[in-house]
Amino acid sequence: MTALVTASIAIDMPTTSNAVSATISDIVSVRLDFLRGLGAQLVLIGHLSFMTDWNELGFDLYKLADLGVIIFFIISGYLIAYSHDRGIKRNYTFKDYFINRFSRIYSVLLPALILITVLDLIAINVEYIQYQRHDEFTLLNFVGNLFCLQNHSTISAINQSGWWHEAFEFFDIGYYGTADVLWTLSLEWWLYVLFGSMAFRKEINKWYRLLLFAISLIFVFSNLFFGPRESLPLIWFLGVAIYKFRYKTIYKVSLIVLSVFSVYSIDWENNDLFYGNFLFFFCLTAFFLTEYKHPVANGLNRFLHVIISRPSRFFAKFSYSLYLIHLTLLQFMVYGVFFFNLNTLIIIIFMVCNFTAFLFYLLFEARHKEFRSFMHKIARVHT
Repeated sequence: MTALVTASIAIDMPTTSNAVSATISDIVSVRLDFLRGLGAQLVLIGHLSFMTDWNELGFDLYKLADLGVIIFFIISGYLIAYSHDRGIKRNYTFKDYFINRFSRIYSVLLPALILITVLDLIAINVEYIQYQRHDEFTLLNFVGNLFCLQNHSTISAINQSGWWHEAFEFFDIGYYGTADVLWTLSLEWWLYVLFGSMAFRKEINKWYRLLLFAISLIFVFSNLFFGPRESLPLIWFLGVAIYKFRYKTIYKVSLIVLSVFSVYSIDWENNDLFYGNFLFFFCLTAFFLTEYKHPVANGLNRFLHVIISRPSRFFAKFSYSLYLIHLTLLQFMVYGVFFFNLNTLIIIIFMVCNFTAFLFYLLFEARHKEFRSFMHKIARVHT
């Protein structure tokens, strides 16, 4: 199960087909949706292949989930930078920023935790389901995951490094049941807080800003050295940089050179899809988010727009929902309902995860704007 959680990421971002078109071209908007949908499906396929030992293509398919992680973190940083720039023109405040991020995450996270709890309880009480997460299925972990406090390497390091072990043991919060993937949402949340404390530094009270900055910095940058994926905060800020420099000629030229160079860095012999080829997949994602003005590029853009726009926007809609609940659904089916005949039911399991996530989107994620409006009303009442 440790290998499962090394490729987990949850993402919070606006629906690009509606929100991004103000300052990002429709071409790039469609590409963003394509990347969101693709990232979620890669994570699902990677985890499904790992849990079923499905390895038909000759390499470790579960590493596809790692690629989904790279994609998610890059476009997350990219879109947060865009949202900030767009908000400045509309008198966007830190309160607006915080409420928007909170409502986007928790409109799906809250019902997802409830669904995870229900399915885990069923798995615990049904004898033939091989439930393996009893130690993690605790009230402390539920609360910790709810407030994005789980699996932070700083707390874990303190907890294991001296006589204060017992004092900090209560705060060493881990995965909640089968919801391993939520640890990346925790990292994502503290990245948002860190970015907000820097981007809105002029309007936040000095001491309050320093407190937010210090806490989020500890949580975020400890993952640069000790976390399950040490590079994730850096990848997120690279996404911010891609947005900020997207119109610079030197950036575009450098990206072309890096992309060519990255092809030669691929470890074809060992079929390594992540560890030796980060540069290639980073360049591929960055290239997809950069618009080049050239007759050949324009023709290709129009062709891709016609081909991928509708399916991209469809799969992007429920990518966040799919990410949050897919691992619990997989373990419930693979270790229980579909424990037998796994090889013949892989496609069915894949479809069930997507269909359930789409229903989850219709019930909750599609209504996140209503939740956001509700949060803004509460904020105005208490102002």
